[in-house]
Amino acid sequence: MVIDGLVMHYQTMTADDLRWKESQRTVKRTIALDFDGVLHRYSQGWKDGSIYDDPVYGAVDACRELKRRGYELVVFTARRNEDIPDWLVRHGFPPMPVTNTKPPALFYIDDRAIRFERWAQALCDIVSLADKAGEP
Repeated sequence: MVIDGLVMHYQTMTADDLRWKESQRTVKRTIALDFDGVLHRYSQGWKDGSIYDDPVYGAVDACRELKRRGYELVVFTARRNEDIPDWLVRHGFPPMPVTNTKPPALFYIDDRAIRFERWAQALCDIVSLADKAGEP
């Protein structure tokens, strides 16, 4: 599955384009997983850019279960992708493509996400979370 190629052409496709129809079938069964904080424990933040931690507890088993249930899993990250596939294999994750662009997906799992319903709610969530983190 070529994620970056699909993302690059996603906005230029029309509803009758065969690529669009295929992408919609794929999206219905795709879950996009953030790497840092969701799969990689990331206990010390960015640090020096290295991948230094073990997996988040339960991440390997959860990914295996989602694959068993027929979901396509895609890892997305702001990092360069070169080291992530080896780290995933070394820790027993099922095969998953890795991209540094946000792929089309049914669900996104991200440790820094705020669920958007409306702007008033999103602003309240941001202020509340920033207060807890000691941010202005």
